[in-house]
Amino acid sequence: MISDRIRPRRWLHLPIETKARELDAKMLLACSAAERGWGAIIGGKNVLRKFQMHLPQGVFVEKNIGPRQAAQFAFNRKQGNRVAAWCEEGLTYFSKPSFFRLKFDEKAFASVDYAFAWGPWQRDAIVSQRGRGDSKIITCGNPRLDMLRPEMRSFYAANVSELRRVHKRIILINTNFSGYNLNSTESFKELLRRTGKLTDKATEVFADSYVAFQECMFGHFTEVLPALSNAFPHHTIVVRPHPSEGHRAWDAIASPHANVKVIFEGSAIDWILASEVLIQNNCTTGAEAFLLKSPCISYRPLTDSDFDDELINGLGHTAANLPELIEMTRAIAEGRDPATDDQKAAWEKLALLHMSALEGRFACERILDHLEQLELPLSADKFFAGTLAMEARVLLRNFLWSLGHFGNKEYTRQKFSGITREEMNDILMRFRRATGRFEGLSVERIATDLYCVYCK
Repeated sequence: MISDRIRPRRWLHLPIETKARELDAKMLLACSAAERGWGAIIGGKNVLRKFQMHLPQGVFVEKNIGPRQAAQFAFNRKQGNRVAAWCEEGLTYFSKPSFFRLKFDEKAFASVDYAFAWGPWQRDAIVSQRGRGDSKIITCGNPRLDMLRPEMRSFYAANVSELRRVHKRIILINTNFSGYNLNSTESFKELLRRTGKLTDKATEVFADSYVAFQECMFGHFTEVLPALSNAFPHHTIVVRPHPSEGHRAWDAIASPHANVKVIFEGSAIDWILASEVLIQNNCTTGAEAFLLKSPCISYRPLTDSDFDDELINGLGHTAANLPELIEMTRAIAEGRDPATDDQKAAWEKLALLHMSALEGRFACERILDHLEQLELPLSADKFFAGTLAMEARVLLRNFLWSLGHFGNKEYTRQKFSGITREEMNDILMRFRRATGRFEGLSVERIATDLYCVYCK
């Protein structure tokens, strides 16, 4: 048993909901913790939460502090764990009031030991809407920002090279229309209601308006695909839908055009680095492209102050209509950068307002500095007490999924398709090559979609 080889230590629990967005960054945090002597348990959110009673006590790092989280945090604590959290979507949102209404719950906040903010803007959003500050709100960035730093470029090099080999010259379109084009049997409003986010009439009106805005924007983007296909016949136009979006509508639009492909695989960062230009609307990948020094265009044929994101629209080029988008894309593809020095300076200033730990020590290290201040039990012997029970319940869950009797299986599986041992070891090896660190670490499988990262 693995537990026979693991001495007592502090434990970090890292649940993952959206694999493409979270896995690499949380694996970096896991490795950074293991390098300090922690053990880290990382895997699918549902598996890790269901079976946490079989795992050693430690600190859970949760993905948000929103509605419905209070009960989860209380359960974590009942099992003898501590709780920290950040908002996985806290980098981009419509406004401070809407963020507070949809993404922040006071009762859940009361249960966390630390709330990690992406940057000063998000910290101020929490403080201003609460009407008071709190010492447990820590502005330290996020592991996803660490993955975008220059020091990590070589982590992506092999994948980027392969994407360019296969697809040649790439124009990337990252979509963000799950409000209208949700990959689910339920509507966006039904999803919000089920997750406890439709709490009053104002929120319901806001949600209706948001869906209407996304429907209009989706229509504009359906015109972009054939226009780019015709204007750039020697490029591959890659549509990468948001993890929560359906693909069928995009497939239907792309199918008549030989050089347009709808692809949802791998990390968005791989695709951004492999492309000549990214086109998006109010998508976090716009901020990611800025930090990666990759050209990005915010396509904004429709604007609405309630839904347009200040950060994303302020970190790159903007096109207001289709001819302007084509011309700007052509200029970038031909190596003619339309940005002025004044624009670039303004972009840098805005980035620093929203994102911390872009230089100096990684966000992972700053987060661990605080987690190490918590009183945590040193544990090893509880490990795997329920491994067989865990495996049996995972198999039952997968069987029910296959029958379509367990929630919205298509929506869930698209966001989290599972993790293999080979993937985890590949990530660890790429981290070693990129950083020169983590040589003494091991990754061991605990159960289906659940892994342990530790230093022997």
